[in-house]
Amino acid sequence: MSGIPETIKAVTATADRTVKVSQVPAPSLDGHPEDVIIKNYACAQNPTDWKSVAYGRTTEGNIVGNDIAGIVVAIGDSVKKVKVGERVVVDFTVLMTGCYYLRGSIYRERYQRFR
Repeated sequence: MSGIPETIKAVTATADRTVKVSQVPAPSLDGHPEDVIIKNYACAQNPTDWKSVAYGRTTEGNIVGNDIAGIVVAIGDSVKKVKVGERVVVDFTVLMTGCYYLRGSIYRERYQRFR
């Protein structure tokens, strides 16, 4: 994937229940044909993120923040409805396709639009 660095900056949880900006390995599409890689220009830390850190429900090094906006820089082979260069906003529920409570709901429909 050209144009994608080996590492990226991310907000990560620390052992003392705080967060910091860290260098982490960049994502890869290897073995993930349904995925999209987005260069983030904005990331929101919502209350779920902060509570997960504050109450110790995440481990050191976990990336915090899943409400993002950016530009698509790479797509997997199975992705048909999003193109490289498109500006996108990601709703965190798109990431929860295996969640019992979201299967068959409107959120599942949102996920399907991008495939």
